[in-house]
Amino acid sequence: MNVKKAVKTTAKYLFFILTAVQVILGLIWVIKNIGHVYMWPETVEYLDIAGNYVVDEYVGLIYPILVKFLYFVPLYILQFLIAIASTYLLLRKGIKLERWNAIFGCAYIVSFPALLQFHFSIRPESLRLSVVLLAITFLTYKKRSIKRYAIVALAVIVLFVSQKALAEPGSRGRIQRTFWSQAFMRVCTEYYSQSFVAWDDRTQDTYSIWEALEIIKKSDNMMYEIGPTMDTKWGFDAANESYEFMTKKCLSMRTRDVCLNIGTDLGQSIILPFGFLTETNGNARTQTGRNYEAFASRRGSLDVFYWYYGVWSLIVIFIAAAATVFTDFKNFKLRNLSYELLVVMLIQWLYKTLTTGDAIDYAKYLVVIAFWCTLGIHLITGENCKEA
Repeated sequence: MNVKKAVKTTAKYLFFILTAVQVILGLIWVIKNIGHVYMWPETVEYLDIAGNYVVDEYVGLIYPILVKFLYFVPLYILQFLIAIASTYLLLRKGIKLERWNAIFGCAYIVSFPALLQFHFSIRPESLRLSVVLLAITFLTYKKRSIKRYAIVALAVIVLFVSQKALAEPGSRGRIQRTFWSQAFMRVCTEYYSQSFVAWDDRTQDTYSIWEALEIIKKSDNMMYEIGPTMDTKWGFDAANESYEFMTKKCLSMRTRDVCLNIGTDLGQSIILPFGFLTETNGNARTQTGRNYEAFASRRGSLDVFYWYYGVWSLIVIFIAAAATVFTDFKNFKLRNLSYELLVVMLIQWLYKTLTTGDAIDYAKYLVVIAFWCTLGIHLITGENCKEA
């Protein structure tokens, strides 16, 4: 056996071992958590919507129905099974890995701690990720075609129009959803109280500087307190004019600081989940610490180990994949690329980071996390290092 083949074979077996250990840890975590509902704020909201079905621009139309009729273990099982099916189909039919490579790859991705956590949460992120993976598989299965892209585009348009028709803006106590409201949250959150004297008359007639200093201590109050108050007091159109004014004013006054702040958040969110290694200690402006507390809320003895094992195992996978590439660099070719997954990942990364000034929440970046897991698996298990 030559060096190239030895490195490649070793990397594959290392991946299989890492996956087996992670699956065992994941099963232990599931057994401890399947009978438990962690009450995220989103969970409380969806339970409320399931009772009255009042939705705004930020809430999907289908998930509240599932919560109403499948709460909570049946919904866990549904989310988990769809996650398995969508991940396996992406690897087997989309990226076209061999069957056992796809099976182990699916097991690794589904059991990755930051993803498994939301398969067993009453939140829509798990199903959203699964739908994305199924759509990508549909686009890439056998042969790409314009017809398939048109079908997916039409489905997205139908969902968007339906959402627009049924949503009641402001009904759930959030800021209206416009370009300028999102830009306002992204640009002004860090500087709302510091730049208060520069804001427009509407804002200064709504709050005093002392009230602004108190409210902004919680960054999501831009969405849940400041925005709704402005929308209610001045009306949507006038409030939106204020958001536009404050965004432009803050950009002109604090260009360097705003760009640095946005750049930092973009950097932190694109490297998920690797950033977990430094984020739980509170040094970074993220919600990883809060999410980790939810993950370990049942106080299982292996929870901490499982959490960090997921991140370090992925790092090891990339190191092993790099070794296979460098030992046969001239002949390396990454085949059956899923450009669609890359594009969707970039869209989620940019959209979620550029439309909120709140701390980075990895629950909003599951496609980004799944992308890195999929890339590592593709590199290490795909028949990519073709012999000359």
